[in-house]
Formats: sequence, structure tokens, C-alpha cells
Amino acid sequence: LNSTWDQSAAEPIRPKEPRRGIPPQGVAGAALDILKEATQPLTIAEIVEMLGECFGYDLTTVAERQRYHTAVNNGLMNIYRQDIVEHPGSPTRWSWRTDDDAD
Repeated sequence: LNSTWDQSAAEPIRPKEPRRGIPPQGVAGAALDILKEATQPLTIAEIVEMLGECFGYDLTTVAERQRYHTAVNNGLMNIYRQDIVEHPGSPTRWSWRTDDDAD
């Protein structure tokens, strides 16, 4: 151990402030909540737009919109895939799985 080390002089490892506005259950969880309340199947872009309205996200740049699009898509595909239904067509639309949708 170094007896001359000054803890107050140490630089933080992650000096940037964390992003604000993330829902408590994450972006994918919020997207699933939107699908549960939707009356018709939605595209990922429509879900992102609704997330922006609900949580005040700045979606004015393509990069920010793409970041949320990727987060929603990956979350739905990797975490909640068994809870949603894929509807054919382009673009793909998604809905909450109900008892009527059982395989």
C-alpha cells in the first residue's frame, strides 16, 4: 500500500453523468407496457415514438431515434419474445400475446 496516496485526488472512473429518463423497468419493459395497452399491432418505430411522448425523449436526431429503436427491438426479441406476436407484412408489427394467440 502507498502511504502517500491521497484519495481525494483520485479521478472518477466514469466521470460522465448517467442518462436521465430511463423508465424503472428499462426501455424494453416500457415498450412491452405500450404493447399491452395498444389496441392494434405496432411497429418498432411507432413504439419508439410513443416512448418519446411518454418519457420526454429527444428523438430529433436519427442517432437518438436509432438508439431507442435498437434497444426496443433487442429487448423485445431477447427478453420478451415469448410474450409477443409477430404479424406478417412490412414493416413487421408486434402485439401482446393473448390466450387466443396460443400456438
